[in-house]
Amino acid sequence: MKRLLAVLLAFCCATLSAAPHYAPGQIKKAWRASWIWSSPEGREANLHVYFRRDFQLPSLPRGPVIVQVSAATHYTLYVNGHRAGFGPPISDRRYHYYDTRDIAPFLQPGKNVIAAHVYSLATGTEDFHGGRGLFLLEGTVGSTRLDTGAEWKYLIPPQWKQDTPRQSFQLHFIEQVDLRQELPGWQPSSSASPRKAAMKTSSRATSARSTKCLSPCRASSAMVR
Repeated sequence: MKRLLAVLLAFCCATLSAAPHYAPGQIKKAWRASWIWSSPEGREANLHVYFRRDFQLPSLPRGPVIVQVSAATHYTLYVNGHRAGFGPPISDRRYHYYDTRDIAPFLQPGKNVIAAHVYSLATGTEDFHGGRGLFLLEGTVGSTRLDTGAEWKYLIPPQWKQDTPRQSFQLHFIEQVDLRQELPGWQPSSSASPRKAAMKTSSRATSARSTKCLSPCRASSAMVR
């Protein structure tokens, strides 16, 4: 029995040491977009961040408009106030998944807003390997690139309480939100829009600079409309 326990312990240690949080590996996709966050290091645990970008369309595009999206830990994507998706799926710590989504049904002529509510756990649990806060989106509509970078803004929403206890050392934080402080219309309107420029993350924190992607990246699912 002792020998079996020793073997299991050695296997677990070897598995953890061989699987760093965001280790360089074989890149499945070359990314134009940059990982962004509200701070350079992104280690703030239990943090909600709103991201947003405004853009103009002279007319509606024909056919699908595909964007590829990922985050650490989770994102909810909005286009002109419509919920366009949630993700990414929980993955093996050696990989990080991204979602492929069609946002064409939510676009309109004139001003458009693409936004995301991103939650960063930044703490290891029984189903998440920890790490840091990150957000990534890449796509093109007409001649306009929607890629995350300098044109994206962020805001820390005041209604989400960050300093809350964890349910246990294996589980997530308790969620506390004061909806009286909610910013109405932050996705489609300008009255509550984020004002600070989002920060590109450092190459050390995200892997090879040329890829601008957690590596290796893998598509998580088929296109979701």
